[in-house]
Amino acid sequence: PDEPGAESLAGLRRQGDVVVVRGLAPDAVAQLVRALPAAGPVDAARLTARTGGNPLFVRELVTLGDDPELPHAVRDVLTRNLRRLEPAAQETLTVLALAGPLVSVEVCAAALGAEPVTVAEHLDQAAAAGIVGWSGGGPGFRHPLYGTAAAALAAPARRRELHVALADAWEGDGERSERGDRAARAAV
Repeated sequence: PDEPGAESLAGLRRQGDVVVVRGLAPDAVAQLVRALPAAGPVDAARLTARTGGNPLFVRELVTLGDDPELPHAVRDVLTRNLRRLEPAAQETLTVLALAGPLVSVEVCAAALGAEPVTVAEHLDQAAAAGIVGWSGGGPGFRHPLYGTAAAALAAPARRRELHVALADAWEGDGERSERGDRAARAAV
């Protein structure tokens, strides 16, 4: 418990039930957006998919407008949760974010130069923290914005390196390829 109030929060969890609150549905997101001052028209379904229906994230993204960067309030919450993981697990999540949906543990491991069992352990650590989940046999972020925040953990040069490594892993040859180099240059 290195954060203020962490011990109190842990004590409250022991005393009561944990209630899982689901995100808002698209119609409720649209209603929330209409209530925000100076909010223009939005694609509620797309906004719901991006925010998971989290009202704080909806409000922050609508307030931000078309800026592709995450608002500070959202980024700080997500990054704080990601930074609680060990550095190797953080890099595994960066690779997962860069690879996109439906990537296998084996591809992530090849891109990282790690054993699949090690990558699976990192993903299990992130799952225990509520950051990723397993569906359809593969890992995925429990909230879409976690992927955005995880990708941002790495510096641009490191993201380019990881894109090349992912391209090579998908090709299965482990060698730097011309296609992989092009993919890395285009990625960032």
